Amino acid sequence: MHAHVLVGAVELTDGQRQGCQRDGLVLMALAALYLLPTIVAAIRHVPNITSIAVINIFAGFTLWGWVSAMALACRHMDRSSPSPAPSYAPGWYPDPWMPARLRYFDGGRWTGRIASPSLETPISAACVQHPSAPAGPRRRV
Repeated sequence: MHAHVLVGAVELTDGQRQGCQRDGLVLMALAALYLLPTIVAAIRHVPNITSIAVINIFAGFTLWGWVSAMALACRHMDRSSPSPAPSYAPGWYPDPWMPARLRYFDGGRWTGRIASPSLETPISAACVQHPSAPAGPRRRV
């Protein structure tokens, strides 16, 4: 006894149904292969996954487009933490607006504390910088 399935107005036999299932699996495997660069980028958490997906979807049918998308998805990513911005210790530095005077830098921003270096006023060790040291933090514009 053969089982029959009615699809629309056409009746399919078991063999035909298995053929349709096999064709569906082949189609899904081909789609996965076509989108492999995007899948790899998603698994690797690549930061520019949108660019890779666009190249893969719109130019992946060419060998150049598919290989380019795969190369972007597989490229080496530096996962180390970004180097922190140089920080300066709190102290007296030459004023970025008037270098003839000193302004106090609190470690994050310039303060309103201003001093004029003179021979009568002792300068703290924080004011005297080694010649190879940077001139101090610069004003952010």
